[in-house]
Amino acid sequence: VVEHGGVCLYVKNSYSKYRVIKELKCCEEHEILWVHLRPTRLPRGYSCLVMAIIYHPDPTAANNDNIRDHLFSSLALAESTYPNCAFIICGDFNRLNVQPIMNLFRLKQIVKVPTRKNATLDLILTNLQAHYENPQAFPPFGLSDHNTVLTSPKTREKSAKMIKVVLRRDLRPSRKAELGRFLSSM
Repeated sequence: VVEHGGVCLYVKNSYSKYRVIKELKCCEEHEILWVHLRPTRLPRGYSCLVMAIIYHPDPTAANNDNIRDHLFSSLALAESTYPNCAFIICGDFNRLNVQPIMNLFRLKQIVKVPTRKNATLDLILTNLQAHYENPQAFPPFGLSDHNTVLTSPKTREKSAKMIKVVLRRDLRPSRKAELGRFLSSM
């Protein structure tokens, strides 16, 4: 029986349709919640959003390898099940080396601020980095000793209204005659 902090995800009903992806849960050892989200708006080229919320409490070498293998296989399965999906993998990684995962799945780690004392233990890995603001750290929530990390989607700049100018030739008979006189004088 696992006796750690656990993970949760809050989804606003008006934001997205969602469902837990039970096929990606491998065992009770890993505290990972996998969710398929279909927001009302996604950047062009993405079909859906696959999100994982992770709590990795035991940074021993064996457990690091075990959870890294689980992440590799789960992300590969998610990619094949949901083509062109976007990924957001976030949570408390406790010094897990995520570089191999980032390299293979072309993810970026976007948290650049310390989340516990002077260390960045809480990460956000995503392939949507261009569409999110830089994360900010806020004081710990409840009894946690980790700062709260918050990022939000970038707002799209409304393009300036283009003024369309349409020039039309004046086809009144008097104008046609004037054009004829001008051309014959040349």
